[in-house]
Amino acid sequence: MSDINLIELSGKAAGLVARERTGVRFYASNEPFFALDGQYFRSLQQAERAVRRFAVVAAPPAARSGTARP
Repeated sequence: MSDINLIELSGKAAGLVARERTGVRFYASNEPFFALDGQYFRSLQQAERAVRRFAVVAAPPAARSGTARP
């Protein structure tokens, strides 16, 4: 793993992770991921999972269900 990695979700940047001594720190680049900014993770994979989970929770209800409502 390089010292800095980009995490993308659906082709859009969610943020960067910077390697630290025993894990990585996430730096958000876009909403809604600012809530995760500065959070420490044990691995790049753990940070990626957190970003994916957060994206589902932060999505509007219509986007989560896959159907748009008028």
